[in-house]
Amino acid sequence: MKHKAHFNIILLIVALFGVFFGMDKVDAKQVLLKCEYSVNLSDKMFIPNASEDIHKIAIRLYDDNSVERGDLESLTEEINSLGYGLSWSSGFNKVYADEANKNGSYSCPTIKFAWISSMGMIQGQTLTQEVDPYVSSIDVPGERGQGSNVIVDEEKILCARKKSLRNENYEINITFYTKGDHKRWKIAKNDSNQTLLGDAAVDGLISFSTYIFSLNDDAQDKFYTDVNSCKSTELYLQTSDAQTIHIQTTKPIGIENGAYGAGDTDKDNGKSDSYIDPDDGEVIDRSYNACDIFSGTLGDIIRNVISWIKILIPVIIIVLGIMDAISVIISGEDKKMKDVFSRFLKRMITGLLIIFVPAIISLLINMSGILDTYGIDDIWCGLWG
Repeated sequence: MKHKAHFNIILLIVALFGVFFGMDKVDAKQVLLKCEYSVNLSDKMFIPNASEDIHKIAIRLYDDNSVERGDLESLTEEINSLGYGLSWSSGFNKVYADEANKNGSYSCPTIKFAWISSMGMIQGQTLTQEVDPYVSSIDVPGERGQGSNVIVDEEKILCARKKSLRNENYEINITFYTKGDHKRWKIAKNDSNQTLLGDAAVDGLISFSTYIFSLNDDAQDKFYTDVNSCKSTELYLQTSDAQTIHIQTTKPIGIENGAYGAGDTDKDNGKSDSYIDPDDGEVIDRSYNACDIFSGTLGDIIRNVISWIKILIPVIIIVLGIMDAISVIISGEDKKMKDVFSRFLKRMITGLLIIFVPAIISLLINMSGILDTYGIDDIWCGLWG
């Protein structure tokens, strides 16, 4: 009986341990998605007297579909110093969670900050939540941050198409891509950083500055057929009010052209000289690149050979120097050590010239700008590293 009582006590302890351990597991929430946002209140003259400081904020989506807004201290402090308060639109968390998992593909939604002057508030909201068009606002795209645990479908870019925007001093790159089974598209400013302006599902809207972009039905079909169709299909911007812009495959008439003024529409042939680098997905902005011959296997072989040459040159110089020194030591002719050092120095200078002269030549030629004529960034086509 005593042994049985002991056994029951052990079972009770194990059961209690299991209960507490299970409760701990239930209470622990997992972060599915952490989205980071960089907010500049002076962007696009959103608040004219705001500083140009960048405020980093993070929004986390958990596996129970709850949303947590964190890291808001610096943003709140500046808003308060300007005489306003920071609020979040009604139902923000639910709408944000729905947007983050739209079409079953987790991604960071773009959020909007609106200046509600009558309320003395800067209001945070999602793009899908309506805001008075006369209210000053800024759109802030989100970037996936460390700590996200959800498995994200692989992104495959079909093509990127460059277009000018009427009445703007910059161009945009419109990228069509798939993420798992989902069709998506995004718009970036055609600058050195490819600044993201918006990202959406194929039937979604992209809003930035004063513009609202959409894809018409024909564009939704042709740009996602395959890579060749995406690159070769004519692409036009159609607008009736200079703000709502439809991406389509037929050329708009006169003032409805969203890329060119009415007198310059003959320049719009629907083509693009942007394409995607197959190695890293970078958007390359040129119609012809003479280095394309080295973009495949041939280029990889040459780059590997050059890399080995750069490694072997110093190794050979050091080995030959050691062998010469050992030879002199064995012979006992110490006077020849000066000749050994001289040969070593000459070999070292020769090796350095072989390694660095191509880089110096490349720098000088690139500075001259002569390669721009041939669509080349580097005279060695990136082979020399």
